[in-house]
Formats: sequence, structure tokens, C-alpha cells
Amino acid sequence: MPAWWWQLNDGRMVDVKYVLAIAGAVLLAWYALAETVEQARPGKRIRDGLLILVAVLSTGAWWNFGRFHFNPFIHYYEFYHYYLGAKYAPELGYTRLYDCTVAAEDEYAHLGPALERLRIRDLTNNELGTSAMALAHPERCKEHFSPERWQAFMVDSDFFRRASSWQFWSHALEDNGYNATPVWRIAAGMLANGNSLSDQTLYDLALLDPILLACMGFVLWWAFGWQTLCVALIFFGTNYPARYFWTGGGFLRMDWLFATVASICLMKKGRPFGAGVAIAVATLLRVFPGLLLGAFVVKLAVQSWRAKKIAVTPAQRRFIFGGLAAVALLVPIATWYGGGIDCWRGFVENSKKHVSTPLTNNMGWRTVIAYSRETRAQIDRDIRDFDPFHKWKHDQNENFRAGRIVWLAGIVGFLALLGLAVPRHDDWVALTLGVGLILFSAQLTSYYFIVMLAYATLWPVLRWSGCALAVVCAASCWISAHWLGWDDERYVAISLLYLVFILGVTAAMTRFSSEAPAPSPQKSGTGKRNSRRRGAKRGSTRSGLA
Repeated sequence: MPAWWWQLNDGRMVDVKYVLAIAGAVLLAWYALAETVEQARPGKRIRDGLLILVAVLSTGAWWNFGRFHFNPFIHYYEFYHYYLGAKYAPELGYTRLYDCTVAAEDEYAHLGPALERLRIRDLTNNELGTSAMALAHPERCKEHFSPERWQAFMVDSDFFRRASSWQFWSHALEDNGYNATPVWRIAAGMLANGNSLSDQTLYDLALLDPILLACMGFVLWWAFGWQTLCVALIFFGTNYPARYFWTGGGFLRMDWLFATVASICLMKKGRPFGAGVAIAVATLLRVFPGLLLGAFVVKLAVQSWRAKKIAVTPAQRRFIFGGLAAVALLVPIATWYGGGIDCWRGFVENSKKHVSTPLTNNMGWRTVIAYSRETRAQIDRDIRDFDPFHKWKHDQNENFRAGRIVWLAGIVGFLALLGLAVPRHDDWVALTLGVGLILFSAQLTSYYFIVMLAYATLWPVLRWSGCALAVVCAASCWISAHWLGWDDERYVAISLLYLVFILGVTAAMTRFSSEAPAPSPQKSGTGKRNSRRRGAKRGSTRSGLA
């Protein structure tokens, strides 16, 4: 490879993404101008060729042009949590991964003195502690394992210690554990238990996400065309919060994204039952994609209020039945495979714990509400404390409690805005606009906001939204490169950026209709003439935006 390729690091890649996002924004602005300005229309082939080029380069930029994690393709840190978590879920649950890892390493690799100096997170409360309890009482882990399974766990656990440096491995024990749903574990558990652990096994499993991403690209092309796919790829590859750094090279971390985007695409292509199945699967895999249904429910509520009765179209009914069918099938399978209803109780308790645990790479409206310059991490972190971020987390929760009313008001206000927008558009548009509810209602780690690429599907009906999406990517890269604060401040700023984009797009969608108006009989010639005038006006509005 050329010398420049070897010199790529995370900082330089952010600069490359910034340049690509700016190029995408300029190019998509040209597309928007070509719709309304005669002088901008020539050069269609050049525009199309450049759009393909920028999209391809942006896609490569997500993988850091083959530099991946600037060394390995496989994300061992991710695999440690999700491979072991899926394979040994009955024994580890959601709270014993780190304790059992320490106990296993002490027995298998005899690393006693080194293990005694470790800090590990107590996954029952997300507080940092010592390894003393795990070392003193290994029976608390071993009693959950059969002798054969404990031997297998020790071998697998030691594989991850040997696969990376001591510093990298020990840092993993301070993270936040395995957090997948019981439904996610159906496929992941079968794959993990069906293969012996090796680098080749991890490599093969890591290829599942690129396959899912390719399938996502295909359904976008199928439903919206290659140009919309290119807009989505520009966002995918150049946004800062969801870089390869976080989950690239991991284990089934893109299944929910494929299912979410597939739901919008299937709805667009007139396959509502499949769309319902897809959004239900996405929700059962990661929970928060279910917030897209909030906009769909708003649309049903508005059309029922206008009709003064429960009004559900046949397509919407099939969508609902598809979702219910997926739930009825997958929940019992996950319950059986997970060993009973306790797998769901454990997941619920684990989720409650994480909701109350702020992280510096959290994003969302709640993160914005909880921010204060007086309690930002740069000030609140205390390196003398055993858990340096303990005070910061406490202050974040206190700030949120003080601003809870503002947070709720923001959600209600956005729901009201959706109430003005979604009844004017097709159901697939409602699902897309529902992505905004994720940012308003949930507090998630930054990489989950890759779901914002769904807004690219609005580009055919709202041309400037594609340019704005690329500008958002460029701004997120600029903030990361030039913001003088720490991660918590960067992600608050990017959250505000995303919120402004979401509000702007949703507000714009209240100003026109993309649904064909229902025909209504006219009683007079004047009425017919007025109808023709309204139709002409509506048509000119739509053509200007499309």
C-alpha cells in the first residue's frame, strides 16, 4: 500500500470525512438547484458521476480505507463482550461477565498478583470496584456452570486476554458489560455455541455485519433508487458519532439497522406486512427502533380524530398484523432459548441500570438537558477517586432531574410537530420522521445514531434535506476536530446539531403533502374551477420540493 495509507490515523480520517461531507453537501446543493434554476440544470452526467464517486469514497471512509482499527479488522473488545455474553448467557446473565473472567484467569492462567491490581466494574450497579471479591469467592461464578462449561469458558476467556495487550484487555473489564436482548441472542448464541473460538471464527463472524450493510444498501436501492442510496452512504461514511471505531468489526451490531431501514423500504414499496415484521424484529433486537412507531401511532390518532372513529387503512392493518406476528413468533422462541422468563427479567433490570448510568459518549435530548458547564467532565472528573467519573455521573443525573420538565416538554412539542406533518404523507414517511423520536426520547451511545441515515429516504421529496444531512456530517467532524472540550461536550454539541436538523426537516414536511388527495365530488362549476386551482397550486409545490 502507498505510504499515505500507512500514515492514516483517527485524526486524519476525521479530516478526510470532513472533506468528503463538504463535497457531498456541495454536490447535493447542485442537485437541489437543478430542480428550480435553469442555469444549474446542465451537467447531469457529471453530477451523477460525482455523486457515485463521493458515495463510494464515503463508504470506504467508514472502514478507514482498510485501516479498520488502524491495525486489526476484528474488534476484540466488542467480541469479548458479545461473543462470550451470547455463548454463556445462561451462566453469566447480565451481571457476572467481569467477575467470572477474573475468576477464570486466576484458575486457568495463574495471574493472581496481576489480577489483584485490576479495577473491574460491578455490573449489578455499574460502579467501579476491585477484583478482590471475584478472586476470593470464585465459587459464586462456578456454581452457575457445569464443569464442562466452566472449562470451556476459561479457555475462551483466556483467548481474549492473549489476543490483545494487557492494557487493552484490562480496560475492557471497566466497560458496561453485555446488554443484548434475549431475541438477539437466538442467532448470536447459536453461532457462538456452534463454533470453536479462534481468530478465523471471529473473522467469519465479523463478516456478518458487512453482509447486513450490503443488504441494507440493496433494499435502499430497490425502494428509492441509486441516488438516494448514495445520499445515505454519504451520511453513513462521514458522520462522526458512528465511526468504525465503536462497533466496526464486531459481532452482529448492524442487524437492527438493516431491519429498521428495511421496514421503511418495504412500506415504501407497498409491502406493509413485511414492514411490520421488520420493525418488530428491529425493536426486539435493540428496543429503541420501536420509537419509530410513535410517529405511526400519531398518524393513526390524527386520522381517527378527523374521522371521529378508529380509522385504520388496510395497509396499516397489515403493518400492525406483521409486527404482532413477529412478536408472537420471536418472544416465545427467545424465552425458551434463554431458559425461561428470567432472561427477560434480567434484561429489564439491566436496561433500567443503564438508563441511569450517564456515559461521555451519550447523545440525545436528555443528554442536552443534563449538560452544564459547571459539571462537565473536564471539571467534575477526579483522578484521585477510585472511579474518576463518579461525581460527573451523579451530577448528570441531578441535572436531568432538575430539567425533567423541559425534557418532557420537548418530547410533547415534537409529537405535536409530528401531528402536523405525518398525516400529510405516506406511512413510510411517518416511519422515517419517527427516527426523530429516538433522539428526543432516548439517551443512547453515539454509534446508535447511525440510524439517522434513514433521513436520506426523504431526499426524493425534500431535496435540500440531502444537502443538510451532509452538512450535519461535516459539522460533526469539525466539532470533533476543533472543539476544545472533552467527549461529553462534543456529543452534546452534535446532539444539538442533529436536533436542529430533525426539527427543520419535520417542520418542512408540514408545509406540503406527498399523499394523493382523495377525490371529492363538486356541486358547481365554480367548485370545479377552485379544485383545479388548488390542484395546480399543490402540483407546483410538490414539483419544487421534489
